[in-house]
Amino acid sequence: MNKKNLLKMIIFFLGCVGLAVTVKHMPLLMRAVYDAIFNEFDHIPLFFVLGVFFFEIVILKKWGNDKKNRLICLGIAAATAALVLFKGSTSFVDKLAPGADTTIITLVAKNNTIDEINIQKIFNEYYFEGKKLVVSEQERETADFKLISELAVPADQIIAGEETVLSEEAVRLLMSYPCREYDPYCFVVDESWKTTDTIRMAVWGEWHIFCSEELLESVQAGGTPYDGEDWNTFESMGESAESGPYRELKQILVMLLLFVVGGAISLPLFGERYPWLSFFLSLPVGAAIWCACGTVFMIVGIPYSLFTMLPVLALGMGVWLYLRRKELKAIDWQAFFNFILPAVFAAVLFAYLKICNTSADSLMKCAYGCRLARFGSLNEILGEAAPYGILEPMIMSIGYLVKCDALYVFYPLMAVCGVGILCTGLHYMNGKRDNALSAFVLGAGLLFLFTNFDYVMSMNVMLAHGPIAVYTLILIMFIVMKREIAVPGFEVIASLAAAMVLMTRVEGAIYVLFFLALSIGIENESLKMYKVNTAVAGVIAVWNVFQMIVIGSGSNPMFWTPDRGALLIAGAVFLLALTWLMGRRWKLVEFVRTHYFLIAPGMICLCIVVLAVSVAREIASINLPYFLSHFSNNERMNDRINAGGLWAFLLLLSPIVVSTKKRLAQYSVALTVGFILLIYFVCLFRADVPLHYGYFDSGRRTLVQIMPTAVWLLAYSVGLGEERVQVKDER
Repeated sequence: MNKKNLLKMIIFFLGCVGLAVTVKHMPLLMRAVYDAIFNEFDHIPLFFVLGVFFFEIVILKKWGNDKKNRLICLGIAAATAALVLFKGSTSFVDKLAPGADTTIITLVAKNNTIDEINIQKIFNEYYFEGKKLVVSEQERETADFKLISELAVPADQIIAGEETVLSEEAVRLLMSYPCREYDPYCFVVDESWKTTDTIRMAVWGEWHIFCSEELLESVQAGGTPYDGEDWNTFESMGESAESGPYRELKQILVMLLLFVVGGAISLPLFGERYPWLSFFLSLPVGAAIWCACGTVFMIVGIPYSLFTMLPVLALGMGVWLYLRRKELKAIDWQAFFNFILPAVFAAVLFAYLKICNTSADSLMKCAYGCRLARFGSLNEILGEAAPYGILEPMIMSIGYLVKCDALYVFYPLMAVCGVGILCTGLHYMNGKRDNALSAFVLGAGLLFLFTNFDYVMSMNVMLAHGPIAVYTLILIMFIVMKREIAVPGFEVIASLAAAMVLMTRVEGAIYVLFFLALSIGIENESLKMYKVNTAVAGVIAVWNVFQMIVIGSGSNPMFWTPDRGALLIAGAVFLLALTWLMGRRWKLVEFVRTHYFLIAPGMICLCIVVLAVSVAREIASINLPYFLSHFSNNERMNDRINAGGLWAFLLLLSPIVVSTKKRLAQYSVALTVGFILLIYFVCLFRADVPLHYGYFDSGRRTLVQIMPTAVWLLAYSVGLGEERVQVKDER
């Protein structure tokens, strides 16, 4: 018996034993698997797709993987995925309908899922926005008075004045006006509130009553009770926010600001060789630069505001452009002009369409952005914002700095940039020549992306998964590009994209560590990962140490905790150790390198089994049907996701890609499969919050982050067998 067959027998035996042990310790597992196949999946298409999958393997194994057979298999894959697609619902136009109300205070009033405490926090942000608060000297100096932390009033907006004592008659007059009570506070929202610049606090017993200075003077002078319409306080405040001057224009100008910041970085780096890629990179890079700079400011104690950010960014851009002035001369400025016109049109289009979908999480992130803009410090929001990441609060804060509320236009424009990066990146990777197989897969992949509810929803919903999908694509694309063709400044862009992913949610660091660790397996003379890995490990360490100092033990145990921060730092150290180890020429290391893309997903599977069998049996069984339903056209969903077409296409591409027997092809499949497994692995640590139906399930939304990257990787890998022109490094 040869060694290969012996190895297969050993693996088969271990698999059988592992399955038996797992089922023995997880009595609910088989029920969960059965439910997943016959309830959560539409099982007839599932078995049909699996049958096609094995049929493709037979074709490629028996008749070879030449261009003709790959084309046949690609046609079968696309046709099968299309059949699955049409089994689902592709109608989700209601989610793309233009809106009229896009301020957070208005959206809060319409949202039924946000809890009362968070509603009050958002109410407070708007109530005191742009207004001074006058309190008594005694209250101003009282240590336990929570004006700053509870009412979201910055210290420099609190003015000490004379104590205001109300009579019973004055209280009766005040309480006749529309107001919102929140024990022990009462907020009066009258016509004077809309125009005043000063709010006064009056004390009556245990209650603190807030109202405009003008109304208080009128009441104390013996005014009459309010007998008008008892309007909704949220609607009244929303009208004031919605009617803010030049809101749409400010949205457009903020996007242009980020575009200019990013273009100043990307154009000198790639403008000569890859002009269209550098144009589409400008907005994502600009947003990343703003977030990185703002975060550094607040870590070192510099106040965050337009007056500190803009001069530093202008100075940094000026120095960078001066040092790169030769590269700027080689840019095709006519192409830039041709790009900027439709880019501005797209910004205007989305600014006035106002396509805006929100959840309770997204509303709170915008509230954190509002507080960030008002306080200029992370200390007031980090404990609450850290579980959700800093990318969105930082970007949303720009809207509040320029008084245009939440930047709803950011999300669709990032999605447009993502599609542009996907297409132009493949074009340049193919040496600017047509590659029929790659072009076919890319075209079909885009079709299935734009008919996938989750992906389309991520393009306009105010959550980070859409933008993070773009940063994930940038990170992986630049790693692959650096391996294949010349990419100046690779380390800067890759590290920046990785930092955005890992600082968005606590599990983002896990995904980044996986991406970078897996990418070590495709290193060659051009691609050396140690600089990027070192930079990212440093970001992970600094970010988590900073959270330990600021948040400490007061963190939300469901998300980030100091213990988990320490584990992430340990993971960063492991990445550096692995980077060094994989560079050794030892026999064992050579064996690991040879089978690296089987070992990496296998280790994730092993960790899932060990965790599920030992300490997460119940949550593993509960989550499995829900998790697998994310890949199907499940009709029991709150909103039919129609995911089957895309995932069937990606599954059926895998044997075609692997049949090229290229290192990058193996990497592409391992990265996609490994990321999906990692999502399920991370969900096992949230025993108190299992997965559920609906788009706003965290596991389902996280799958969006790999969709564009998977399409790009597989499209490029399918064409690896084709003749291509390599772009030589001229430097």
